[in-house]
Amino acid sequence: MLFDRLLKDLHVSVGPSAMCEIASGSRLLIEELDWVTIHFVLAGSGRINIGRTPGPEISKYTLALEKRRHVLEGSSGDDAPAENLTISGCERLIGSPPGEADFVVACSRIQAGYGEGIDLFDGITDPVTVNFFESQTMRQLFDLILQESTDHSEGSLAMIEALMRQCLVLLLRRLKETDDSGLIFLNALEDSRMSAVIAEILDRPDDPHTVQSMASTATMSRSAYSDRFRKCFNDTQIAFARKVRLRRSTELLRTTQKSVGEIAAATGFASRNHFSQSFSTQYSIMPGEFRRKVR
Repeated sequence: MLFDRLLKDLHVSVGPSAMCEIASGSRLLIEELDWVTIHFVLAGSGRINIGRTPGPEISKYTLALEKRRHVLEGSSGDDAPAENLTISGCERLIGSPPGEADFVVACSRIQAGYGEGIDLFDGITDPVTVNFFESQTMRQLFDLILQESTDHSEGSLAMIEALMRQCLVLLLRRLKETDDSGLIFLNALEDSRMSAVIAEILDRPDDPHTVQSMASTATMSRSAYSDRFRKCFNDTQIAFARKVRLRRSTELLRTTQKSVGEIAAATGFASRNHFSQSFSTQYSIMPGEFRRKVR
């Protein structure tokens, strides 16, 4: 299935986690970054406000995504003793004015996409919220993420990224069931024409994949196809395919003994020099140096 294929190639990076502790009526500013902020409500309820606009209410076991600068505002507590949910070792962020924390939210920064510039969360215009109250799996995953954030043991970052990837799969499964997930990339896959094109690019990254050939795959005119692709993925098809090839090349550099020239050919570049130049432009490092560093 294409959904499984896309998840297989999805690259996830996770930033530091924090525990946000907010009293009813207090507010906590979350600054805008290039990364998406994931919030998972552990106790109480509150809102995500964008500017002066009141946002959606989020309650216990709701997972929320937001890219822009926003404010968490506490509105009420619940039966859970919130003070027992504070985990030492995680960064603590306290709402203002401070008070008894009855709205407690585990937060983390995340990037997910297909190479630099292909962001799964492109196009988010409103906070994405999903309640996982009945999902014991999601609750256990976040417990483990917070534990790893606290322990700082060897391999904690790799473990956190693996756990967050599982959270992301659960989220995408749920969003895929909705009519409008808020994620342009995911919504675009509901278009069978675009799905066929992306499957072709992912399955055969070394093929030329010209605009004309992919327009034929999508059974559209060249101009209509180009417009549709850019609208769906905020990029041209040529640029998208190149980023997918480069992303694939990083995996080959990391996991195989293939030479740089062999990897260039396997990922559809005309020559080793062309590949090295494109790789350096994308990642600010040459392929050989990248391989040495990751190993």
